[in-house]
Order: sequence, then C-alpha cells, then structure tokens
Amino acid sequence: VILQVKTYCTGYTYTFMSSLSQLIDEDKETKEESKQQEIRQWNDVTDIVQHISDGMSLGAMIHGNDFNLHAAMSALEIGDGVLDAAMKQRLLYIDNVLGDDKLLTQLFNVERTDCVFLATLDELIRLLWSFMCGNSDQLSMYSCLYLHDEVRAHFKSKQAPSLYLFIDGVKLCCAYVREMVTYSNSFEDDDWSKSRHHVFADFSDLSSVEKVVEQMQQKVAQLKSGKPVRDWKLLENSFFSNDGDNAAQQKYAEYTVSYTKAEYMLALSHRFEFVLGLLEIVREMHSAAMLCRMPKKEAVAPPPSHKKSGGAGGGNKNKSKRGKAASGKQQQQQQQQQQQQPQQKQSNAHDMYLIDRTARSKCGLSASENTTHQQKVGNLKVSASQLLRVVNQMCDTQIMGVPSAELSAAFDDRIANTRAVHAPRRQRIASKHECASALKQWCKNLRFVSAITKLCTFDDFLAFLDAFTYLEQFPNVFLRAFVLILFEGFVKHDTFLWSRKPMTHFMQSSFQHLCEWARIMPHTKPQYLGDYVTFFSRIETGVRDAIRQRLMHVTRHVDWSKRVLRNFAILQSESPEIDRLTGLSYLHGFEEKYRATVNQMEEYRPHYAPFTSWIMEKACDSMIHHICVHLSPSMQLYACYELEYVYFYLEHLLSQKCVVYRNAFRRFRSATSETIKGVINPQYREMRERRRKKLKHKSGGGSSKKESDAYNDVDAAKLPPIDPMERYAYLFTEAQRSLCLAIFELIQIFYHIRKQFQKQALPCTLEWNGLSDRSDDDEDGDDDNKVSGTTTTQLGHESLRFAHRFHLFGIVEQPAFVDYQQFRSMRYEYDQQCPSLSEKLKSCENQFDQSRKCFALLSNHQRLKSVLCFQEEFIRNASKVAIRNKIFVAMLHKHVSQVVRENINGNDNEQINERIVITHQYNIHQFYPVFDMADK
Repeated sequence: VILQVKTYCTGYTYTFMSSLSQLIDEDKETKEESKQQEIRQWNDVTDIVQHISDGMSLGAMIHGNDFNLHAAMSALEIGDGVLDAAMKQRLLYIDNVLGDDKLLTQLFNVERTDCVFLATLDELIRLLWSFMCGNSDQLSMYSCLYLHDEVRAHFKSKQAPSLYLFIDGVKLCCAYVREMVTYSNSFEDDDWSKSRHHVFADFSDLSSVEKVVEQMQQKVAQLKSGKPVRDWKLLENSFFSNDGDNAAQQKYAEYTVSYTKAEYMLALSHRFEFVLGLLEIVREMHSAAMLCRMPKKEAVAPPPSHKKSGGAGGGNKNKSKRGKAASGKQQQQQQQQQQQQPQQKQSNAHDMYLIDRTARSKCGLSASENTTHQQKVGNLKVSASQLLRVVNQMCDTQIMGVPSAELSAAFDDRIANTRAVHAPRRQRIASKHECASALKQWCKNLRFVSAITKLCTFDDFLAFLDAFTYLEQFPNVFLRAFVLILFEGFVKHDTFLWSRKPMTHFMQSSFQHLCEWARIMPHTKPQYLGDYVTFFSRIETGVRDAIRQRLMHVTRHVDWSKRVLRNFAILQSESPEIDRLTGLSYLHGFEEKYRATVNQMEEYRPHYAPFTSWIMEKACDSMIHHICVHLSPSMQLYACYELEYVYFYLEHLLSQKCVVYRNAFRRFRSATSETIKGVINPQYREMRERRRKKLKHKSGGGSSKKESDAYNDVDAAKLPPIDPMERYAYLFTEAQRSLCLAIFELIQIFYHIRKQFQKQALPCTLEWNGLSDRSDDDEDGDDDNKVSGTTTTQLGHESLRFAHRFHLFGIVEQPAFVDYQQFRSMRYEYDQQCPSLSEKLKSCENQFDQSRKCFALLSNHQRLKSVLCFQEEFIRNASKVAIRNKIFVAMLHKHVSQVVRENINGNDNEQINERIVITHQYNIHQFYPVFDMADK
C-alpha cells in the first residue's frame, strides 16, 4: 500500500492517530521533511499502515479477503458520516467543542503567537480558494471552527478581533461567489452550489458590507503605518519577546525563520490586503452580473414627426373646413390602421431582424447603462493586476508561519453541523505553495476575461472562448459563471459585446465575412423572409449550445460534443434550401432571358453553398475543439500510440476548413441586366463606358446618385479577387494543417526506420513510447490498407481504438467521416508517394517549413492587423514547435544515416549496437509536441 504523506496528519483513522504520531516521530527522515515547505512527496508507509491495521476490526476502513459489498461501499464512501463505518463515531460536533474549555482557550489565543496567527490566515486563504474551485462549504470553509456562529458567539471570541475581521471579509467573498454561480445556473456540483446548510453572509444590506470594507481598509492602513496591532507588553508568549526561554519560541522556532516586528506587520498587511482586494473584485463582478440580470426593457421608438399642412392665412371658415377635413382624414386613417393591424401582426410575428432589410436597434439598456457595464468589466484588468502584486508579496512571507499540521485544533474536516450528516463529495485542498501558484494564475485569467471588452465580431468572441478554455490553468467555476452571465446578458438585452445590437446581427455579419454571397438579395420576395429569420434563430440556438459547452468544466465538454454536433447536423439539412433560395433570389434580379447566361458565367453566377460553408466551418471547429480538449494538459486522454490517429484526423479537419475557405472567398459582384448585356455585346459595353465618361465630364468630375447607381456595376467588376493568404482565418488554419501533417509524417518515419532496421538485420533499434505493434500490417505493402472482418472484432485492435475516438464525428454529413479503412488507405498512399526514407524526411521538413512560414506571416502585424492579442502567444509557440521539430528531423536523418553506413561498411564482428530513444514533450505548446533524442 502506497499512501501520500503530507506535512499535516489529518486522516480518517482517528482512533489510532496517537500510534501513528509516535511512529512518525520516531522516523527521523519524515520529521526532517515536515520542516520544509509543503512540497508533495511520495513515501512508502506500508509498514506504518500494516501496524495500525493490526489493531482494527473489520468495517473500520479495512476488509477481509472476501471484500464483500459492505466493505466495497465503505471503501467508496471514505469519510462519509453515514456509510463509512469508521466515521459514524468519529464526527466532531459543535456542542462538544463548546464544552471543551481547553480547546476554546487555545482557539481564541491565536493572535498571541504571531507565527500561528499568520499560518491561520494562510490556512483560511487555502480554504477560500478550495471553495472558489467548487469544493463544498462543509469540507472547505466550515472545516474551520472559527467560521461557525456558535463558536463566534462564545464570550472568549472577543480576544481575536483581527481574526474575525479577516473572517468577515472571507465570508463576504464566499457569499458573492456562491450567488454568482447560482445566477449562472451552472450547477456542476449539487453539493456545492445548492447546499444551504451554511450561510456565509447577507450582502443585501450594503451598509454592513461597506462597514466591513471600511474596517479592513483601516486595518491595512494601520499595519502599513507601523502602528502596533495590539499591546506587545501584554503578550507573554509573543514570538518577539526578549525572553528566549518562552514556550512559544522554543516550540515553533524549528518551523519558522527569524523576522522582525516590522516584517511581521507587513506580512500581516499583505493577508488583509489580499482579502480586501479580492472582495472589491467579486463585488464589482457581482454588480456587473446584477446589471445583466435586470429585466429587459422594450426599446423605445422615436416619436413620428408630423408636418403641418395649410397656408399661413385664411379665415375662420377655412379653419373649420380644414378641421372637418382633418377629422375626416383621421377617421379614415384609423379605419385603415385597424384593417392593417392583422397584416402587421403577421409580418411582425417573427420579430424580424435582418441586416439587409429590417436592421434596427433592439437594445433594452440605455446608452449610459451599457457604457457603465462595459467599463465595469474592463476595469477588472487593473484590479487583477493589483491583486497579483499582493499575491506575489504574500507568497514571499508564507515561510514565516508554522506548518498546517500545527493548526489541527482549529481546522478539522470531521466537523459536522447536524447529528445525521451526510458528507458531500470531498476534494483535495491544495497546499500553500500550490494555492499561491493557482491564485497567481487566477489573477492572470481574470485579466484575460477583461479582454472581452476589446472584441468586435462574433468570430472574435468564439476565438476568445476557445482561448479561455485552453488557458494554462483551467478557469474555476466562478470565472466561468461570470463569463456565462455576461453572455446571457448580451442575449437578453440585445447588446452583444456592448454594441446595442442583437446577437443575430453579428451572426449574419459573420456569414457575410466568410462568404460575400451569404446575404439576403434585394429581389427576395417578402414571403420568404420568414424562412431566413427561422434559419437564423436555429443557428443562434445551436451556437448558444456550443458557447455554453465551452463555459462548462473541461470534463463535461466531451459529453456536450454529441449535442453540439447534432445541432450542426440539423442545420446542415436545412441550409441547402436557404442556399437555393438565395441563388434564385439573385437570379430574379435579371431579366428572364439572361438568367441562364448568368448561371453559366464564372464571374456572376451565384455561389452554390454560401450558408452551408459557414455551418461546415463551425462544425469543423467543434470537432477540433473536441480533440484539443482530450489533448489539453488537464485531461491528457490520448495514449502515446494514439497520437498517430489524432494528428491525422486533425489534419483532415483543418484541410476541410481550408477547402471551405477557398470556395467561400469568392467576390460578390453586383450586376444588372445591362451588365450582362454588355458582357454578351462588347459594343454595347463600350457605348455605356463612353456615356459614363461623358456624363462625368459634364458634371465636372462628379455625378449624381442616380447616375452613380446606374453605373456602379462597372466599378464592382474591377474589384480584385480575394487572396486566401491575406485572410487571417485561412493562414491560421493552413499553418496548423501543415504542422499536424508534419507530425503525422514524422511518426510514419519512426515506423519506417524501425522496419528498415529489422529488414536489414541491423543490431539497432528505435524506441518511442508512441510506437504500437501494428500486428495487422503485412510486410508486402499491398494489404496494409485492408481491414478484414475478423480482425475488426479482436479486442484491442487498432480499428476499435480508432472508432472509439472518432465515431462521434459521423453525426454530421460535412465534413465526411473518415473511418479506419480510409485511414489505412491514406497511410498506404503516403508510403507509395514517399517510398524511401530520404523522401519521407524531405517531405516532413517541407511541411514544418511551410507551417513556420505561415505562422511568420501571422506574426507580421503590418500585413495582418486582425490578429487577436490573446492568440499571439499561441502563434509564437506553435512557430517554435515547427522550428524545433525541423531541426530534430535533420538531426535524426544524419544520425540514422551514420548508423546504417557504419554497420553496412563494417565487418560482422564490428557492428555497432545503436539504441535510438525518441522522446516528446508538450513543454512549448500544449497541443503540438516537440520531439528529441534522449541522451545516451
């Protein structure tokens, strides 16, 4: 049995804790390790556990040789107050704590020993972070006795005023965090988000919140000013007492470093300043969330302007006649309005918002509210930077406190609030060092979230969510809930990205940005506009599911991929009809005799799939996201031998996206029947050009709007075609496609080298933990692309692993699903195109070089100005991977050639036994590995 030994002893075998402590004290090495900082180390404690279990009975966390059902339930529910037999009599109740005067005296004298007080505050920060990451309140915050109201109501609690001021700030932070997650409806853990056993604080009364904030500000100012926190002369057990024989100094001197009074007060100020800064941040985020949850207000239309009729003069008779006439006209207008009301209700039934037809503001927030909300989110960047500075200062003074094991009296996860408690799911609480690192990264993540105020397009928002998911430290539930509330506020108040325009406006703009033909043509019949509105509403529903998927915990992304892909499958079945309607509406703008001619002209014929291309692009993005989540450092669900499949399928999806881009980047050229007539009859076109120049000369270089509209098709025809290499989306996709293809080819080179060593009977081997046996490969080469019906049913066969990973992608029609048979066929075609090792290596180097060039173009801000700031690091690291791997390929070629040459030219007795060990790491980029040869 191997168990993890931490520097503090809080296990579940409380009956035998005394014997365990004696055994640990006898071990000199374990005692030396407890003096160091809290670093996770693994030690063999089999003998200790065996010694303890000898005195235990069945059911008390141990089982017999049979391991029956009762033992299995106890093992699965360790620490549960009901199912764990050893825990039923081991719970610690508040009533028993209040009856222990010795324990209470020890608790409330915490401020009398400085190093213990600092460690207590650090421990509360650890529990706060654990709660913010989704750990239950009972096993995080309320595992501390100080937080229970019954303990605080004791008369001795007045001896620790600074501690309880700190706790008030911590409880307010927890209250805001829980309320925010409740608003977002993202209940990832029912024990955490729905638990109401403990109420942290009531922040509905702003005066009480402001009072706590004011007191903490005063405390921070007092500590930084150098004034004493308390009367130092009254502290007999103070760590800074001149009496070197005091018990506290002797007890804790071996755990802490020496420091001065000023250093202690500065360290104490960092703790209070951290909680104060965090409280200000969560209050600001809560304020922004409440603005998003305001009830939607109807957009107020501007009042109609009425023009006055009639002349300035006239008698009373004329006025009366005009009054009677006006009243008669009003009655007629009222009757007409009553007749038109049913028709208006029918036309407004879909609440149409179409960019080319009925684009109007529907924002439910005023301009000032909208601007204030955006500023609140943007200001989080400054607050996060200030909090990061405080966290760095706080980390430098963590060593001044005692280890967590010395605080066992105040912190105990056995504390129960009721006699029939059922413990919620338990999570591991990070150590001080891990907590400090996580808090630093959380501040950086918060700064990243504030970058949402700089986004302008729908595609930028989706790229932001992808980058948010792939952060170095996956965002905790609080940050994800905040972004989800912002998004729901965008949709609710029709002010997506604070633009005072609805989300459908940005989606339609995204369609036109990808393909200029994805628009509603001017000659579309009014009865067909409802089809576009229905289509866009279904697009919005599917996209909202994809957005919500990215704002869930990373472990739930995989489950939602099936739902998202089903949405795209439904949209792909409807988009061809919208494409057909768009093409017909475009042709209706020409005379009937020219429609067949237009449909055959390369320059003016309608695009065959403008809307389907967008849906196919987003479907590819969802599949790529599904694979990247598996590859992410927090998941790592792919085995090394599956990397061959992974980068093959990534290359397939990225290549399909490149095809979509090349087909979609086709210029939309406005044309009329006169334009087509001029194309058919060149003389007529020359005559129109001469007339246009003549009109322009007569008007002195200018022309009227009517004349310009009549000849705008000539200027439209002069627009240059779209170069895909000048578009950011295509360059970014092509760079990743080349990189994935190069990695796939490099893995094929490893197999080829191993096979070459075996064929030539050389005493050399190439080892990489990603190489599989490939028992289904034939050496002839002709059968490498065949999969028999018997082998596919074998357990552990490659085809089963391949289907298990990618069968989900068969839900959508486009891009087409690639099964294992096609994978083997494409691998066989690659071997036929590059049969020799030198050809394979040259092709691999070219792909790495192509990827590097594309990433270099993306880094050129003068050429491309649409690169988002948070994607620059992704591009820079991917370029480094391409460069490093290209160098590795050259080194591998040189090394293998030298080994083969030396073994072939030498005698049989002089053959060199060479063992080439290949390693790969994701230390530069989290999705693309860097290969290297291990040292001999």
